[in-house]
Amino acid sequence: MKGKRHFSHRFVVVAPLTLAMTVLVLAINAYLNAINREIDSEYDRIDRSLQRTTRLLTAIDYAFNHYLVARPDLLLSHNRKVEDGVCRMWPIDPLLNLDESRDVPIPSIDFSYMITADASLCDPSSRMYQRVASRVILAPSLSFLHDLDDEIFGIRYIDESGFVMSSPASRAAKIDRDFVSIIKTRPYWRDTAQNKDKITVSRLSSTSLLIDGQKRQVFAMTLPVVIDGDYRGMVELDVNTEVLLSKDSDLPNPIKLIDLRTSGIPDNAVHVKHLNIPGVEFHHAVYYDLDIRNEIAFFFSFKVYSLLGIVFIYVLSTVVLIYFNSDAEKTYFKDLAARDPMTGLLNRRGFQSLLQRTPHQQYIALAILDIDDFKRINDTHGHDVGDNVICYVADQILCSIRQADIAARFGGEEFVIYLTGDSEQKLQQILLRVRAALAEYASRLLERGFTVSGGVDITKAGQFEFETAFKRADDKLYQAKTNGKDKLIF
Repeated sequence: MKGKRHFSHRFVVVAPLTLAMTVLVLAINAYLNAINREIDSEYDRIDRSLQRTTRLLTAIDYAFNHYLVARPDLLLSHNRKVEDGVCRMWPIDPLLNLDESRDVPIPSIDFSYMITADASLCDPSSRMYQRVASRVILAPSLSFLHDLDDEIFGIRYIDESGFVMSSPASRAAKIDRDFVSIIKTRPYWRDTAQNKDKITVSRLSSTSLLIDGQKRQVFAMTLPVVIDGDYRGMVELDVNTEVLLSKDSDLPNPIKLIDLRTSGIPDNAVHVKHLNIPGVEFHHAVYYDLDIRNEIAFFFSFKVYSLLGIVFIYVLSTVVLIYFNSDAEKTYFKDLAARDPMTGLLNRRGFQSLLQRTPHQQYIALAILDIDDFKRINDTHGHDVGDNVICYVADQILCSIRQADIAARFGGEEFVIYLTGDSEQKLQQILLRVRAALAEYASRLLERGFTVSGGVDITKAGQFEFETAFKRADDKLYQAKTNGKDKLIF
């Protein structure tokens, strides 16, 4: 016989799985929120870095626009060398003191810059030498500002007359005598001249600049130097995008930068943000370079304890449901063994077991009811009608007794009722009500109806013993049967 369960087998499997999947979805959602917050944080950092770089460039440009101080004596403290038609100048002692006239000297700073032009720069009597002398006082500032941020790859001033002031000195290593002429043909030289009130940003380059022997992607931010309305040159600040984008973050995939003038947004790009800084003419965007495999691997490493928790929840909930099912089945079969399968009333074993656990009042009544001529009903009307009569009697008994009373079917057409109360009269009234209820609707089952006989034993609770009371009630039932039936004898 298959027992009733609290939960079906399907529910035992599906419910824990649904719970585990819900927790997994929440974990994934929390992970995505954390990744989005980290991306937003990185974008804010990039914005702040570019804003700081913008202010640096503006400050340098201001100096080149307003400070024209001829200091040819400063050029005397520089090395000079001519090779391949290019004159190169760099400080003899890179540890320069900014102001030797102070009573209390300030610490020296390690400067790295180089000035390049055609060979005439190395001739103190040349016009180029005098032109550079008016700017050389600003060269240490380039070196100092270059060291402020890691993403600043280099700073240089390119003068329209043909000289270049670069920091660090390595930035000038590949400058030849045609360098300025070539720069003047580039779009960003012309764009810088036209954008007098804005910072011009060049296209991304990954071929012309070398760091430690490895190519890096950079872009240049430029501002024009305009004196008396004439375009005299430009200040250029080169940004190393790999350093700009690659700070210490917990992201599994990189943030990348694209120039929208030359490239489209990749298919795997998410969280795309166009760079927009006041006063800067950006044509660039940053995006999160999504790699699904990296993302999944990082999720499993990042949420390992959450995933273990999900597995634990699934296993635990499954075990709990199986336990409840097992307990429900055990209770069901135990109850099934104590009940009559046809009527649902207790059987003899169930009746006696419950009787032992039931508190008694002053009096106890034990009644045995038996359907009169039940064999004739079965023989005349069939067993189906007989079964209906038995079920009818059981239903009427249950409807007529109190919740604290006990009714049972001991077998065949024999029913037993247990009552307890404070007076014999009250117990008798209840049993008479049961008999009346049985007789009232008996004709609905059989045309001529049917009758019930019964014997009742009422004793004080202190003197009650089941087997003895049952025998006395059974004797009274026999009297009712032999004295015309349809009686209830107390």
